[in-house]
Amino acid sequence: MAFAAVAATATAFAPAANAAPVPELCVHTGTNYSGSKTCSNGWSGISIGNYRIRSWSNTTGNVWCLYADVGGPWKVYPGYDPNADYGEARFHSAHIC
Repeated sequence: MAFAAVAATATAFAPAANAAPVPELCVHTGTNYSGSKTCSNGWSGISIGNYRIRSWSNTTGNVWCLYADVGGPWKVYPGYDPNADYGEARFHSAHIC
């Protein structure tokens, strides 16, 4: 009996299996979404930190502007780019344009 009560309590606090992910912009230091990752997590701007971006995913429905030490800003439209090529630019932030 005690086991059933514990199982019922644990189930009550489990996250919903069908919870939708938060739309976000994620940038990666490696191609094919590998390497270090920074995501927006619902914010309209993010700090990237002086990294090269080699892939990104944008599921927000917004256009984002990527800011770097040279060139840009580069626009990131909704969608995915597993092999982004911005040369040697090092990015420091992104904001919804």
